[in-house]
Amino acid sequence: MLGLSGSTDSDVDTIPIASMGIVFHDKNSPMAYYFGLIGEAGISLDFSQGSTNPLFIAQAGKADNPYGGLFGGFGDVVSQIEVYRLPIGGSYQVDKNWSLGFSVAPSVARLKLTPGVFAAPDDANGDGIPTYPTDVDHELAAGIGFQVGTRWQTTEKLGIGFTFTSPTWFEDFNWDVTDEIDNNRKVSFRLDRPLVLNMGSSYQLTPDTLFLMDCSWINYSGTKGFDETGFNADGSLRGLGWNDIWVLSFGVQQNIDKLSLRAGYNYGGNPIDADTTFFNSLTPLITQHHLSLGGSYTFKLITLDIAYTHAFENTVSGPIYDMSGPVAGTNVEYSMAYDQFSVAATFTF
Repeated sequence: MLGLSGSTDSDVDTIPIASMGIVFHDKNSPMAYYFGLIGEAGISLDFSQGSTNPLFIAQAGKADNPYGGLFGGFGDVVSQIEVYRLPIGGSYQVDKNWSLGFSVAPSVARLKLTPGVFAAPDDANGDGIPTYPTDVDHELAAGIGFQVGTRWQTTEKLGIGFTFTSPTWFEDFNWDVTDEIDNNRKVSFRLDRPLVLNMGSSYQLTPDTLFLMDCSWINYSGTKGFDETGFNADGSLRGLGWNDIWVLSFGVQQNIDKLSLRAGYNYGGNPIDADTTFFNSLTPLITQHHLSLGGSYTFKLITLDIAYTHAFENTVSGPIYDMSGPVAGTNVEYSMAYDQFSVAATFTF
């Protein structure tokens, strides 16, 4: 496209996420109750406008676009998503081998996607070149969902569990923005959390060695905001167009007196393919292979945990799209990898 090429790195290096929870359980009762504040999702990317990478050239029609409206990209791109869930629930020990659990989970999400590609571009200044709004700042939306599960200790060594996590149905994110001549306009977008089906198992190989396996199916294709992609007739983005994925996890825990050591591997399918790569330039969550190491040490009333996860680099690519479809001879490619560190403390009272 005009012979342009280039690469751009995100300016964000660190994303803090915090969680906490409390469990109430009388050892003489089959019931337990819990409450949590869980940071369950987050992304923060910041790509600065440039003059060579086609994705991040100023929008066509902007004063700082070097091509006079012939071609434009997104300009400065900021993508920030934070989701916190507040589960309130309980579990019931039916007998020594079988337990049931249920929780209701109010949630709150904070979203910033600049430029606002989910809104129709406007041509308020009449130059014939519509542009997307760029003053799309952080906005909050509330949501609700629920979770049910069961666990069965099938033998002395083997336990299995099943969990159904409903979608989190969020209200629309609503922004007050301005058009090309600074008149006020309202734009909105909805992004739900997907339904998840999960099956897990544990096997106590020895009194000190535990193996775990987990399998999840994540239903992006039936989730608002993830289900469709491409441009509407007015130029707004329909959604992200993610595929459903399977996630497989394997882990082992070895106890050595008061010390527990853990290692695990996680594989997740890639929800973004070549046809949707361009539309996910603001949300390139594509890592598939993850390796984790960690451990905990138990004192009298406190257990301290540390863990490290490395998500190996993955790359996807596909054509740039305009309103008529894929643009011949174009290619957009992005890569992602990350390292995650966590520290936790558990208090017993």
